[in-house]
Amino acid sequence: MPKVFLAILLLCSLSLAIGCGSKGTRVEHVTGTVTFNGEPIEDARIAFVSAMPDGENEGAFGRSDARGVYLLTSWGGEPDRGAMAGDYIVTVQKAEITELMPADETRSTYVETTAIRNLLPEIYLNRETSPLRVTVNRGRNVINLELTNTQ
Repeated sequence: MPKVFLAILLLCSLSLAIGCGSKGTRVEHVTGTVTFNGEPIEDARIAFVSAMPDGENEGAFGRSDARGVYLLTSWGGEPDRGAMAGDYIVTVQKAEITELMPADETRSTYVETTAIRNLLPEIYLNRETSPLRVTVNRGRNVINLELTNTQ
């Protein structure tokens, strides 16, 4: 009986050491609040892009709720699974999508079209210009993202 117990304990320890996530990588829990000039941003799209030169870490993404709270999901991972430990550049987008536009000045007819207007400063849209740099550590991470007009 003790040998069976030791074998089960060894298997459990081994599975914890390996971790979870795609390709056998460990994925860490990441959540936080995203704000703009101190106000929560609802429905923002947040992306954590690897800052490692070789792109070693997979990216992760999330979407904020009405309180500005987001929870990351790894690319190709299960929902709400987080991100690999490492350094990231963060991009944030909040867009307004318009699907109908007036066809003429009378506004009596409309043309179906899609117009996307970003509601945050352009600097946060791509990895080359975003000033947001974060580190995901092993374990649970709370990473608040504070965006401003002045960055």
